[in-house]
Amino acid sequence: MSSFFWKSWRNYLSSLSSSQRPRRWHRLELEQLEDRIQLSSAGLVDHPTYILFKPPGNQPYQTAAPTGFTPQQIQNAYGINQLYGTIGTGTGQTIAIIDAYDEPAFVDSTDPNFINSDLHKFDVQFGLPDPPSFLKLNQNGGTTLPGTDPAGAGNPNGNWEGEEALDVEWAHAIAPGANIILFEANSDNPSYLLAAVATAARYPGVSVVSMSFGGPESSSDPSSNNVFTTPAGHQGVTFLASSGDEGSYEPPPNTTTVAVNYPAASPNVIGVGGTTLTLTANNNYSGETAWGNGTNSGTQGGSGGGISQYESEPAYQKSVQNTGRRTVPDVAFDADPATGVAVYDSYNNGSSTPWGQVGGTSLAAPCWGGLIAITNEGLAENGLPSLDGPTQTLPDLYNLYLRKPGDFHDITSGSNGAYSAGPGYDEVTGLGSPVANRLIPDLIGLPVHIVLNGATEGTPFTNATIATFTDPTGAHPAGNYTVTINWGDGTAATTGTVVSAGGNKYTVLGSHTYLNAGTYLLTVTVQNTATNIAGMATANLDVADAPLQGFAQALNSATAGFVSNALVGVFTDTDSTPRPTSHYTATIIWNEGNGLTFSSPGTIVHLFGNTFSVYGSSPYSFPYGGLFPIQVVVTDVDGGASVTINSVLSVADKTAIPPLVPQALADTGPVNAPFVSLEDALTNFLNAERLFLIALAFGTPAQKQGTFGNLVNAFRAYEAAIFNYDMKLPGT
Repeated sequence: MSSFFWKSWRNYLSSLSSSQRPRRWHRLELEQLEDRIQLSSAGLVDHPTYILFKPPGNQPYQTAAPTGFTPQQIQNAYGINQLYGTIGTGTGQTIAIIDAYDEPAFVDSTDPNFINSDLHKFDVQFGLPDPPSFLKLNQNGGTTLPGTDPAGAGNPNGNWEGEEALDVEWAHAIAPGANIILFEANSDNPSYLLAAVATAARYPGVSVVSMSFGGPESSSDPSSNNVFTTPAGHQGVTFLASSGDEGSYEPPPNTTTVAVNYPAASPNVIGVGGTTLTLTANNNYSGETAWGNGTNSGTQGGSGGGISQYESEPAYQKSVQNTGRRTVPDVAFDADPATGVAVYDSYNNGSSTPWGQVGGTSLAAPCWGGLIAITNEGLAENGLPSLDGPTQTLPDLYNLYLRKPGDFHDITSGSNGAYSAGPGYDEVTGLGSPVANRLIPDLIGLPVHIVLNGATEGTPFTNATIATFTDPTGAHPAGNYTVTINWGDGTAATTGTVVSAGGNKYTVLGSHTYLNAGTYLLTVTVQNTATNIAGMATANLDVADAPLQGFAQALNSATAGFVSNALVGVFTDTDSTPRPTSHYTATIIWNEGNGLTFSSPGTIVHLFGNTFSVYGSSPYSFPYGGLFPIQVVVTDVDGGASVTINSVLSVADKTAIPPLVPQALADTGPVNAPFVSLEDALTNFLNAERLFLIALAFGTPAQKQGTFGNLVNAFRAYEAAIFNYDMKLPGT
């Protein structure tokens, strides 16, 4: 953006010839893109939102050594270096930077020339590690990069290469452990920039998208808001955009409404405004004011902000304003060029004087992007997903502001022209700048993990491990925590016990008895009473039915007799809760032999405690002696636990069958083997007939078919016995 307020800038332009004038952005026609993106012209052609600090007296702004705040000063000022443990570098996260045109002084970290790149030299100067990965891609995610900005190198009014140097170096300075991908759009046409945003949002690993560009909003902007949402199936993505560097824009013709910058005005994007930061002699935070006095002051720039003309008021802002419209910004960060930061930019400044001091909300947006990457790092360390900007990050920021305003530096003085900073939320600095050592742990919360993986009804557990949690603010006495456990079964919530597991890790113990089997929603809520940081976890807990124990019984019966109301089994429910007999069902499976089985319901009778007996009657008589298995299946109708009791029925041998042919009618001699063979054949035939009739009444088709085959075979054997021994039936 310009280095002057709008009116002064217009007067300055009018004094120049056309060849002297820097580019003035005009509305362009949009090119047709993929159908999934609805594009907006976004007012003017989008432009970068950074400002070079130009010392008074026309002194060179390019220097051989760094000028401006260093990464260590900024990290110390905002408490970033006070984060506990390993959290604080953005490790494992990927920040996507969206800009236009190529920055040739930045090369991929896998390129052998990376050691000569501006990013590496920036890191060497300040003792920072190089990012785990730095990658440049085009707006579609390919490796064929666009050309450089037509404005040319060394343009004192700024170009996209200067923007890229600022964005990459300072996103990295805030989160040095994060991967960085620079997506370079073909030009500053909004359609190309939005295409790059869409590509970045769906790129694997990306959790933060930073956009240091924009222009006055237009009526078509809301149609583009869907671009700033997490793609389906992707981890959560937070989108951030600079609010602009020209304070509050002049009111458009025929209206008193002050325009705001888009895409910062999108309700799906964190709009980041600017402040003037001051430090003590020891580089500690001293204070901030809103950056600039707006377009009416004649000073160098100012924090963009105001009330949107086209975006409705999002739900998360209703607690801080009631305009009915989206207001910008949401948060703020150092942006005044006079309190700007050191940027290594050899493309614009040359290799002998590569340093410049740079400000603008272009600094604020990637720095906040680094803070979100650090937050996502903390979530990931505890197995939680990265934040989704529209549904989590933005609402969380406003909710935290209401609950814990100390997470933000409240900026109460300064103006951007139409709006002034004051206590609480304002349209210049939003909620304020970050107190990172408080804000980031609160965004992470106390990550609680429920580790209890099951229980059994009626079986009490005492001081069992229910959950674990970590505290991102550091190690605290176990007594600083309160834990509430809601068991989900309708009983009153109980208090858990916290035990230190070393460092900032803790274990939650609890005692309970589930009376009934089922699935219950277990909720564990933890709060640190010293820091007021809290966390909660829920999980579905499966409570199994208590096992049933069965005891077999031995029964006796006579041949061709029915079993009537006999004790066929005894069982005990190990559940300690008293249960009625209606809590169970019993099925008795009778095995007659020859593959035939039939079932009948059992009658359950209470004996004592949770011990019950099962009685049953057979549906048929047993035709011959032997041992016959009886299976008694008992089921708990509420929980589904079951037990099979393997009892046995002893059937006495039948009495001997008398000879079928009187001895006097025999050919010769007493009853002998031929008579016995005939008797056995007849017995088999009669038994086969009986089994067939039973199967015909109760059996399956296969059983019917099998018993019919047995009947035919038995009849043929009986017929053969008659003719083989030349016997005659009585009366023939």
